[in-house]
Amino acid sequence: MVIERDIPEPAIAGLVEFIDRYYLPSKTRFIEDLSHRFEATDLLDRDVRTLSTGERARAILIRLLLHRPRAVLMDEITRFLDPGAAQRLRKQILQEVAGRGAAVLFASHDLNEVQAVASRVLLLNQGQTAAFGPFSEVRRLADRVFATAPEPRAE
Repeated sequence: MVIERDIPEPAIAGLVEFIDRYYLPSKTRFIEDLSHRFEATDLLDRDVRTLSTGERARAILIRLLLHRPRAVLMDEITRFLDPGAAQRLRKQILQEVAGRGAAVLFASHDLNEVQAVASRVLLLNQGQTAAFGPFSEVRRLADRVFATAPEPRAE
């Protein structure tokens, strides 16, 4: 039974410690390793409310990976990161998640990012499937879809 007084202050380290203590015994080393690999060791003692959007995204990703999920949905995870940090994060996600056989569903409007991470691409246009396949097959249609303004909806 978890008693409210056992819940730590909202610092990343406190949340990670709480998860470690109650849900993942003996995972401290794993937490330290993940925070190092995702460039978040300096975030562990900070209050969650003080984190930037990009820092918060990394903290959420670490928290997610503690559970070693079989599938991960990432929606625009790198949009608030500088290009170098985004590239490192994508590489780490692929190693950490896809590298152990888990599925990664990566939503992005950035075609360069899609090309860098996707083995197959599902292109949506106004909520409908426009194309599915390798990036090289989807690219031309994606360029047209992104260049076309959506038609106004009839009311």
